[in-house]
Amino acid sequence: MASPARRYHQEIHDDLGFFATWLPSDTLEIGDVGRWEGGKFRHASSLKELGIPFTINEGRAVQDIQYTSKHGTTINASAKALVSAVAKAEISIEFSSEGTFVFHASKLHLRQLENRAVIAKDLLKNYKLGHWDKSWLLVESLHTADRATINRCSTS
Repeated sequence: MASPARRYHQEIHDDLGFFATWLPSDTLEIGDVGRWEGGKFRHASSLKELGIPFTINEGRAVQDIQYTSKHGTTINASAKALVSAVAKAEISIEFSSEGTFVFHASKLHLRQLENRAVIAKDLLKNYKLGHWDKSWLLVESLHTADRATINRCSTS
């Protein structure tokens, strides 16, 4: 069976089409350079450190996303209206297998590199000069959320 981190990464990528960091509090920046090791991005350098100029496009659109593990997770919700016209809601989450999770992100924003063609040429130049390792990856876009909730099942 896959570790909880690998299961989380795989399911998020399969359903939403992007890689999630582990832990969600891990700090990444646009232009970071590093390796993907054991389900985690390991920082090695950055475009700034390599002297490669770049600009960032700050997306204006926002969206909410939700994902629940395909197997082993049940969400039950009930809402009641109180006499004072204030709504009350109760949500219960039931996990029936280890590593299952619920992911909710509110007001998700996309930030991404703007001048990718120019950066690609600069990376090729750095590679030819021996300043770029073939195993390195470039963080070219990031999604950030105003609020995120991630619940997972563990047996600890």
